[in-house]
Amino acid sequence: MKNKMYRFIAVLLLLCVTGCSSAEAPSGNITGMKERAGNVAKGDLEANSVIIAVGNKDVTYQEYQMYSYLLQSKYDTVLDEKIWKYDISKDRTLGTEAVEEIIRLIIQLKVIEKEAVKQKLELTVDEKEEIAFNVDKFLEKVSDQDKKKYNITAEMFRVVLENNVLARMMYDVVTGAVNEEAVKKEGDGGVQSILSEQIKVFQEKYKKWTENYEVRVSESILERELFE
Repeated sequence: MKNKMYRFIAVLLLLCVTGCSSAEAPSGNITGMKERAGNVAKGDLEANSVIIAVGNKDVTYQEYQMYSYLLQSKYDTVLDEKIWKYDISKDRTLGTEAVEEIIRLIIQLKVIEKEAVKQKLELTVDEKEEIAFNVDKFLEKVSDQDKKKYNITAEMFRVVLENNVLARMMYDVVTGAVNEEAVKKEGDGGVQSILSEQIKVFQEKYKKWTENYEVRVSESILERELFE
């Protein structure tokens, strides 16, 4: 499950990079959407501070920290931590870029979650049990120091895993027809073209979903470097 989660996060990041890379960085308000977003925090951030609102769905700083930790733990073994301070342009570092990518990823997941609820998609009992098992295994490997630093709890990691499984389910639902049609046309040798078409179809569907929600992002989180 953990490996599947990382792979799917990678897929969503790919969707965001290919579909959103030319867009402006997240800002305090993204208007023109239907479901109004609640208020987000200003100033100093606590674990329960709301830093992102997607319609009436709030995301706390604690949830952001969970994704920040996952990213850090993934790259700590292959990259020097100083790499995040590397300047890529004026007033922009790899760390600030990573913060914005995490925010975009979380927004994606929350939009998809809300649409999954509309379609009455739910996790099965087996999926919930597998998630609970993997939460326990994950926490065994996290140091007490990191748990305190990143406000890591079983409940928050469960939320992260459930959001990713729901996103995978929505991806499968949206791209299911692509699989059937593409296999007929391409046969077994068209795996890459099938994947490209899946991503294209999902991006188009996701773009329509975003029109349903107003999104707000706290300026306080955008002013931070990664892992602060």
